[in-house]
Amino acid sequence: MNDLILLVLSFFNLFATHVNSEVVKVETVISEPIVVDQNYIYKLECLKEIRKHESCKLTTYLDPNGKQLCIGYGHKTTEYTTITKGKAEELLEQDFDKRIQKVKERNLDLSYTKQLALAMAMYNLTWNSYLKIEKSPEKWLQYCNYYKGGKKFKSQGLLKRRQYEKRLWEL
Repeated sequence: MNDLILLVLSFFNLFATHVNSEVVKVETVISEPIVVDQNYIYKLECLKEIRKHESCKLTTYLDPNGKQLCIGYGHKTTEYTTITKGKAEELLEQDFDKRIQKVKERNLDLSYTKQLALAMAMYNLTWNSYLKIEKSPEKWLQYCNYYKGGKKFKSQGLLKRRQYEKRLWEL
C-alpha cells in the first residue's frame, strides 16, 4: 500500500455553496473514502505545472519559432481550427501521456517520478536537449534559455520549470 494514498474526503452532512450571492445548503453525495494511486496524483501535479507555464490558446497559432501550427497547450496540428477548453485539456493529457510512453520506451530503469520529470522536460525541449538531460540530469538547469531572432535569452519561466522537473527527479 506504499504507492497508494488514501484520500479521505471528510464531508459534513451539509456544506454551503453560493448561488446568486445567497448561501444555500446542499447535501453531500460522497460519503465513502476514495483511494487514489500516488502516481496518478504526481501526474496531475505535472499537468498543473505545465498549465502554469504553457498558455492555452483555443485557436490555431504558430509556435514561438514560427514553424509549427499549434493549438491548446502547444498541441501540434496541421489545420487552422478552434477548440473548446475541454478539448484543450484532453489534448494536453494525451500529449503528456505520449511523452511518458516515449520515456518508458527508452527502457531506462527509472522510478515513475523520474519518468514524469523527463516527460515534462520533453514537453518543451528539442529531442537533442532532452537526450542531454536524460544522460546528465545534474545539468538539468542549463536548459533555461530560448532563442529569438538568433539571439540567446535566459528565461525565468524556464528556470522555474527546470527547477520543478529537477525536484520531481529527486523524489
